[in-house]
Amino acid sequence: MSFVSLRFTATARKERLRVHRDKGVRYALSKAETADVLTEIFGTRSDAFDRKGIAMDDAGRRGRSKDLNLTYGEYDLDLFTKLLDRASPAQGDTFLDLGSGCGRLVLAAWMLYDHWKRCFGVEIVDPLHKESIAKYGDLREHLASLEVPCPTASVDFIMGDLNETDFSEADVVFCYSTTWDSAGPVLTTLSRRLSEELRPGTRVITTDKMLAEVCDADGRGFQLLDQIDGSNKDTFFSTGYVWERIDRTNLEELVPRPSPSF
Repeated sequence: MSFVSLRFTATARKERLRVHRDKGVRYALSKAETADVLTEIFGTRSDAFDRKGIAMDDAGRRGRSKDLNLTYGEYDLDLFTKLLDRASPAQGDTFLDLGSGCGRLVLAAWMLYDHWKRCFGVEIVDPLHKESIAKYGDLREHLASLEVPCPTASVDFIMGDLNETDFSEADVVFCYSTTWDSAGPVLTTLSRRLSEELRPGTRVITTDKMLAEVCDADGRGFQLLDQIDGSNKDTFFSTGYVWERIDRTNLEELVPRPSPSF
């Protein structure tokens, strides 16, 4: 028996499934259970380093070995969960991870909430894209072995460049943006693209860098809902920002927001 199975004792598992069936909803894993299952599927930090090597090799083949936008990392699950909670996913929402790597956080979101319509990720590195598809299959088999029903949301992984991908249907977007191009602390290019494509009300999570509050003369931009600090093994420490896409009708009412400290 794997260590993950220890959390799912027969009695506890059957009781939780009974309660969920009685309530007429699908089963969603707890944070601790999700963390255990992800470790079972994706391995330890040494496995993450192997995936980082794959991303570095791919960037080298593209002639972009110094392009920090292609830096690979795996964000801390606990901090990600806190940020996702603050983004307040609603029934029928769609989750998107921009730069989804091996699919770890797409599948984490899929397991943590039972009311998504769709969870999907976009990744430019082909070996990581293929791994995300394989890991999704492994995860479904693993949940079945634990007698845990899979969430009903669809899961998709798209191979492609973020700049060429339509993500207008997303309601909650995650960006591990710590090393992405920015003007100081502000992700100006990303802000402009997101403000043009996303609907008002869409929530966006960025890490260690901020979105622009006003992106164009029409007042499209983002409002900071919250920022949460926490540990992150890739960077030791990280600040996550939760934003809402808004249309400002009166730019004079814009309230300055504090810049992140580095």
